[in-house]
Amino acid sequence: MKTETKAFQVIPYGLPKGRLESFKLPGLRISKTWKRPEAKDQHRVWQLLVTFSHLLDASFVTAFQKNATPHTKLLVLNDRLGSDRLASLLVDLQIRSPQRFYVAEANWATGQQENWDVLLQSLLGRLTAAHDTKDSNRRVLDARLEDGVLRTVSADFRRLAIPVAKIPPLAQAAPAAVQSFEIDEDGSYLYWPELDVHLGWEQLAQIVDPVAVHKAKQKSREFNVRYGAAIQQLRQDAGLALKAIPGLSDKQLRRIERGDCRLTSNAAESLAQAHGMQPNEYLQAVAALLK
Repeated sequence: MKTETKAFQVIPYGLPKGRLESFKLPGLRISKTWKRPEAKDQHRVWQLLVTFSHLLDASFVTAFQKNATPHTKLLVLNDRLGSDRLASLLVDLQIRSPQRFYVAEANWATGQQENWDVLLQSLLGRLTAAHDTKDSNRRVLDARLEDGVLRTVSADFRRLAIPVAKIPPLAQAAPAAVQSFEIDEDGSYLYWPELDVHLGWEQLAQIVDPVAVHKAKQKSREFNVRYGAAIQQLRQDAGLALKAIPGLSDKQLRRIERGDCRLTSNAAESLAQAHGMQPNEYLQAVAALLK
């Protein structure tokens, strides 16, 4: 069954339409007006409302409640408001999911248009690139370092918060080198020039939740074959026979190692126990052997 692609509409609130058009981003569709789609079309349209925090007044709340749908997302450039006031406004807007909004922080004043334009162009460029490739769940929209934690947001507004100490390529690096990173223009990865380190969304997600990332990748037959070979190598290196895995038959293990079926969470737990590891530790060991 073919997946229907949602139309991606950018709606500038309180921003001149020509200001966004001047970015000349491929695939960027800017709506002249903010109008609630008809009920039959709401699931086909992803509206991204873009505005500054100082414009989030009572009239904005009224307009949002009138025109927004469950598929409307909000990108706020925070030029003035504190975190408590922003949180209060989000309550007024009845936005209950963090995946419906993102607040981009910067230390510039409202009047510093050139700086804000550079930031906004970068964010919209990554969003349109992710939408065009249908890859919004694996592209980085924005990232920042706070108190030793790398906070990363995807193009579909999911969040990751990872202590730098848990990111192997960065853990032992000088703080100044860790602070100096760039985001790829289409959001494919973060890049640390001084360390020559590239990290994509999936690599970062693997650190936070290797089991979840593992499940997503298993959809690929090619990956299953490679993953099965790594499972086999780890078992053989440990000197474990096919029949030496409690809770897992030798027939089932053969199918997993050939890539004929995916590794279930129960099978992973059985294999981890046989190897004397925790499930996450076992999955990381398998990942290290992938060819």
